[in-house]
Amino acid sequence: MKHLLALILVTIFATASFADDAPQKGKKAKSPWQAMRLKKSLKPVTLTAEQETGFAEAIEKYSATIAELESKGLTKDKLKARGTKRKEARESGLKGKELLAHIEEGLSEEDLEMFKELDQATKTAEQTVAKMLTEEQLSSLPEKVQKRMNMLKKQGKGGKGKGKKKKKKEEAAAE
Repeated sequence: MKHLLALILVTIFATASFADDAPQKGKKAKSPWQAMRLKKSLKPVTLTAEQETGFAEAIEKYSATIAELESKGLTKDKLKARGTKRKEARESGLKGKELLAHIEEGLSEEDLEMFKELDQATKTAEQTVAKMLTEEQLSSLPEKVQKRMNMLKKQGKGGKGKGKKKKKKEEAAAE
């Protein structure tokens, strides 16, 4: 009788402990940490309802891309290793192509492609958000974030010197 009682108690406690491991229904899916970082950088800004909708769509696309990359094999360990390599390279004074070569050293073609897609998705999401913000909203951001958002906003308008020769020619012809 004692053994039967002990067996019943063990079964009850084991069932209760396994029941806690089941995913909770109705719980909203958590955004990847990259998307959360973008949200956190915009914390000082009050977005309009229209901007909130656009921001949510951008984050949704970005999260879907990250989920797709994770299914292809992108892991936190790979991201940490890449970040460590980048930090080492910057501390040793490498810049530009040398920095990129150091970071990419030892990575497989698949990993390089995944990181390229991740970087492009991040840039696209940030650029979408930057284009939505007004000058007043941009000025309320921290200096580092403000600088990045302004750069991304200008890139969408043909930034990085594209078309400078054409403009100079047009100005010279106008004179």
